[in-house]
Amino acid sequence: ARPIGTRQSSILKPNGQPVSYFLYPSPRHNLRAYKPRYWLGADTKTNFGEYDRWEAVNYCRQLYAQIDALGAAVNQKNSWAFGDAWDAHYTGSNVKWGEEASEFLKLQFFPMCNVRGELYDLKRSLRLSGQAWDVDGDDAMLLTQSESGFPQVAFYPGTRIGPSAGGTRGGAKMEGGTVEGGPFAGAKTFDGVILDRNNRMIGLRIAKEDGTYQDVSSYSADLGYEPTWVDQGRGIPLVLRSELRWMNLQDIDEFLQRGMKRAASIGLKFKTVGGEAKMGNQVITVEDDLSITNLPGGTNLVGTDKPRLAYEEIEGGEAYYFDASANEDVEALDYKNPHPNTEKFIERLTRGALASIGWLYELLDLTSTVRAPTRLACDIANQSIWDRQSSGYRRWKRMVTYGIAKGMKEGFISRNEVGIDPYLWEPGLPKVLSVDAGNDLAAAREDLKMGMTSHRIEAQKRGYHRKEIEADRLSEVRDLVAMAKQIHSESPEVPFERAMDLLEQRSPNPVMPPKPAPVAGPGPGPGPGGKA
Repeated sequence: ARPIGTRQSSILKPNGQPVSYFLYPSPRHNLRAYKPRYWLGADTKTNFGEYDRWEAVNYCRQLYAQIDALGAAVNQKNSWAFGDAWDAHYTGSNVKWGEEASEFLKLQFFPMCNVRGELYDLKRSLRLSGQAWDVDGDDAMLLTQSESGFPQVAFYPGTRIGPSAGGTRGGAKMEGGTVEGGPFAGAKTFDGVILDRNNRMIGLRIAKEDGTYQDVSSYSADLGYEPTWVDQGRGIPLVLRSELRWMNLQDIDEFLQRGMKRAASIGLKFKTVGGEAKMGNQVITVEDDLSITNLPGGTNLVGTDKPRLAYEEIEGGEAYYFDASANEDVEALDYKNPHPNTEKFIERLTRGALASIGWLYELLDLTSTVRAPTRLACDIANQSIWDRQSSGYRRWKRMVTYGIAKGMKEGFISRNEVGIDPYLWEPGLPKVLSVDAGNDLAAAREDLKMGMTSHRIEAQKRGYHRKEIEADRLSEVRDLVAMAKQIHSESPEVPFERAMDLLEQRSPNPVMPPKPAPVAGPGPGPGPGGKA
């Protein structure tokens, strides 16, 4: 029989062995006991199955919602990766069509692309997907349309994919690792993912609100996650690697807060004969707490000899009464935590736990930063942000391509029949983390002079796209030229060049007007002797 209090996977392989092999830390075993190193299966899908995923997402979601440092780190990372940029910029050759398509994407598709409404616009949907990859491990995006044919997308969390989503199964059945019936009959399956012979996703099983399932082809579905192992079939939450550390930090924080409250309330303990408190005060006996039935040395008390602890709730705290055998005494509770060593231990745990999700402790506690290490921390954080952006770019590209194709098909925008030209779009990404923006700008100017960078790269660093800046500058220069011409026509004594200098001065030093050319005078006189 299974020992009481233990939890094991109830999902078994054909040979009767459980699927779960403890690849990642799990609270299903005693945290205070020695943790042996379990034998693992040959592939990741065996070591991290459906039951492991369901348990992992359950705990990771609770930790994300309850621990402020973890939630802030996940939100910060994805806010930097999916900020207020990600607008679509056309890079094709049909400029006039590009302006029309850009207006359609910006004003119609991006605000209303999500079936849940304008609150979940494209940028917010990308950020929520990034947070899901950290906490849930993955999520699904389905390409769909409204009743009028307007292109839209629907997002589903990882908890709505596969048989572990719960509810009554419907449609094609999955039994023995294969699909029975439907367009995917005979295909392999893993935790809601339908695979071909090369273990490539060809479909997803999505749980509906009524408990039934829908099998969707990968032609119109996208499973988003960041792979950790080459043979995994679903995403694995990044929070999971440090799951037990976050639980320990949560417990330590709770105990410290409890002690700090008692220390702040000036708790007292009284030693009186018999440990008697005033009538009506609470008394903790063996019926309330079985752990007090054992005395030091292993002696068990029975009957009326069982120990009691009386306490009284007073203004601002509590009073505890102990039996002092006539040696009455009263003293304040001596509270020495949190000790500096305790704080350093908590910091060490937090650093490691934050590193598992690709973030740094210094970005949450700015008082711990100094100049040189901060630059290195900034570079590490930017690398983590770029990794997340590369995953988001793939999904962004598919959403934009679908919006353009569907928009041309349904007549929301005019058609562009020039090959792949209508699908040549690039996003403007959010600006990068920087320690000293002034020094970075000066270095960028020097790199431009030396040809070590480009306007596209430098615009990208500040959260813009080169084409967006060029379009704004062209419009501004045209306005400046028009104003300079007007000034010159109204005041002819002001040259056109001087009017331009008055409107916009690019140099901190005033521009000096050009010197007039010397006026040609009479030639030289005759030389000595009267000869020229």
